[in-house]
Amino acid sequence: MSLIRTEKVSKKFGDNEVLKDISLSIEQGEVICIIGPSGAGKSTYLRSLNQLEKITSGKIFIEEELFLHRENDRTVERIAPDKQKKLLREFEETSTDENQVKRKSFWDKLKDALKDK
Repeated sequence: MSLIRTEKVSKKFGDNEVLKDISLSIEQGEVICIIGPSGAGKSTYLRSLNQLEKITSGKIFIEEELFLHRENDRTVERIAPDKQKKLLREFEETSTDENQVKRKSFWDKLKDALKDK
């Protein structure tokens, strides 16, 4: 099951199309890296996922549930605001907890490695 999935996400700033038909699926437990040169749209894409930036068109799914569908800079469909807040809060809490566990285990491994030297 996809934790986050996007279908044909696009974002324009005036005539400048910074995201063009981005489709991506991130599975539970999967770690990905988004790389590219400055100005390629990496931050815009991430900001779009959490609604800090409005996409021009495309679909965003969270845990296989349609979160947002926009076409031609207009919202076609979205989940109810109360359900949206709940989904985002659950996702944020899960992500934060998993990141803290990973960070903690990383630092523990680093400390162990330094002890041996």
